[in-house]
Amino acid sequence: MTSRRRRPPNHSRAWVDALVCPVLVDAERVRTALPAGAGLQLRRLTAVGAGRHPVIVEVWRVHDGALQTAGLDAHDWSELTATAAGLGVGGGSGAMTGAGVGSVAGAAGGGALGMLLGPVGMAWGAAIGAAAGATTGAALGATAGAMWAARWAGGAARRASLAGSRVLGSYSEIIATIPCRRGADDVSYVVGMYTDSLLSRVGERTLGFGYRKQPAHISRDEEGNVSVEAHNGRGPGRLLQVTVSPREGNTTGQVLVAALGHPLVGVRARGRIAVSHLDRTFEAASVQISRAAVTLDAGPAFLDGLIAGRHRIAASGPRTPWGALAASGLPVHLSYPRSLQPS
Repeated sequence: MTSRRRRPPNHSRAWVDALVCPVLVDAERVRTALPAGAGLQLRRLTAVGAGRHPVIVEVWRVHDGALQTAGLDAHDWSELTATAAGLGVGGGSGAMTGAGVGSVAGAAGGGALGMLLGPVGMAWGAAIGAAAGATTGAALGATAGAMWAARWAGGAARRASLAGSRVLGSYSEIIATIPCRRGADDVSYVVGMYTDSLLSRVGERTLGFGYRKQPAHISRDEEGNVSVEAHNGRGPGRLLQVTVSPREGNTTGQVLVAALGHPLVGVRARGRIAVSHLDRTFEAASVQISRAAVTLDAGPAFLDGLIAGRHRIAASGPRTPWGALAASGLPVHLSYPRSLQPS
């Protein structure tokens, strides 16, 4: 599968504060949750008891998202394009004023147009709008002082792009995955996903990731405890409650982190499947990983009852490789989805 084909290009990047909660469930129940016809099979995992298999529930707080193209995010492209515009045609006070005003106005308009693709789509729209506005505005200026104008225009465009990407603020998501195999490749099946961002759901469906994001009210308190409620009053009420004990010292969580490193398999409409890559850079300097014991109460409607009930998850450690952990400042990169042939 993906090991024999070129990896899809990156779609977006963001930073995430994550609580990772592996729930060990009866293996037969987990097996029946895998979609028929997708060629997915449970795989043997280190330090998992016989007859058990993990369902990994991650609670995310997502912030500072941006779309990526050719290795650069939307803010980089905005700055680069506006700098080139300022260098080529900008100069003096005319370029300074024109590029600045054009960038801000363009970012606002472009961001609005990008809203349908979700938070990162808004950032992309803001970047395009900022670059176009800077180009037009700088063209109205004189030709003297081009280097100074280029730097000013580039900075203004980046600031406008960043501002546009923050219009929606941070949002929360819950993702649940099952480590498994497809052919010779290790993958993770996205068994369910919840979000409190409407635009995130629209973007996921538009691009066809197959995560089947569902709407939910997701709240958390200062201690990191999380409550997930159905999106409307007609639903089943509370879907999930996660209670976190005081966080302890640092941990590597090597077994759990390794299980999170495989491509994601999602199911699109009419049973079609897609693969995407979600890279979590746990080794980044910005990341702080700590041990966190968790009590997870899952309602019967959460993941269609797959993990319904109360689960006490020990903190990750040498004797509990499938324990829970918390990570803050975690950089993540998401690739575009690619269709897979049915097995």
